[in-house]
Amino acid sequence: MANPVIAIAGSSGLIGSALAAALRAADHPVLRIVRRTPSNSEELHWNPESGEFDVDAADAVARGSPADCRGGAVGVPEGEPGDPVAR
Repeated sequence: MANPVIAIAGSSGLIGSALAAALRAADHPVLRIVRRTPSNSEELHWNPESGEFDVDAADAVARGSPADCRGGAVGVPEGEPGDPVAR
């Protein structure tokens, strides 16, 4: 069976880019979910402010893939260690 497609939001950051590279090195197809206009077929557009997401394209990529991987990352607010996050 072929490796499942793994979709990654936050794939241009430090952790996401390393994760995408490691998955590709292990022969897993990676779909990068990006906020800008996609530059190739391995990217899918998402606009979190408007909620715009190409569900049909995501479904077409995932069709036949047994994986259901979900994840995300958030930036760490500036401040001192131990400060409560008030956002």
